[in-house]
Amino acid sequence: MAHQGAMTGVLRETLGQLVAPGWRRPALLLFAFISLTSAGVVADQAGQADRFGILFAVSGLVRLAAVWLLSVALLRIGAGSARPAYLPDGAFWLHGLLSFIPVAVALAFQLALPPEWPIGGAFANIATLPLAAWFVAAAVENPLAWKPMPWLANLGAWLLPVLVWSLLLVFPIIVLHAWLTVRIGGMTLGASWWLILIDAALSTLGALLSLALGLAAYRRVAKD
Repeated sequence: MAHQGAMTGVLRETLGQLVAPGWRRPALLLFAFISLTSAGVVADQAGQADRFGILFAVSGLVRLAAVWLLSVALLRIGAGSARPAYLPDGAFWLHGLLSFIPVAVALAFQLALPPEWPIGGAFANIATLPLAAWFVAAAVENPLAWKPMPWLANLGAWLLPVLVWSLLLVFPIIVLHAWLTVRIGGMTLGASWWLILIDAALSTLGALLSLALGLAAYRRVAKD
C-alpha cells in the first residue's frame, strides 16, 4: 500500500506540475525554440541528412542554450526557488556542468546501439535517475548544492515511482522523438513542417515530464 501511495502521489504531483500556471510561458517558449531550431536544421539540410552547414550549427547552439536556460527556469519556478528564474548565476552553470553526465552516458549507450537506433538518450535518462534530485538541487538551491551525497539520501522514498513513471511516460516519448528525427532528416522543410511540429510537441512534453519527475524527487529529499 505504501508503494501504491507513493506511485499515485508522484504521478499526481507530476501531472499537476505540467499544468501549473507558472510553467505555461516557459513551456510555450520551449516549444517555440524547439520548433524553430528543428526547422532551421531541416532547411539547412534540404533533404540531405548528411549535410551540416552554418544554419545547422547555429540552430543547434540556439536550441542548446534555450533548452538549458528554460529548463533551469522551469525547475526554479516549480521548486519555488529564491533564485531568479532566468538568471545565469553560479547554480545555472553548475546545472549545466552536471548536464554533461547524462550526455556522456547517452553517448556510451549509443556506441553500443546500431546507428539506426539513436535512442541512447532514452537509456541515459533511466540510468541517471538516482541523480535526479541532485540535478534539480544544483539549479535551485542557495547556497550551491555542489555536494551530491545529501541529495542521494532517501532514495527509497522516490526512486521506484520516479523510475516507473519515467519508463512509462518519458522513455516512449524519447524513442518516438528519435524515430521522428531520423524520418525528418531526409525530408525538405515543405514536406516535413507538420512532423516538425509534432516532434517539437513531443520533445517539449518529454522534457516537461522529466523535469516534473525530477522536482518530485527533489521535494522528497529537500523536506527531510
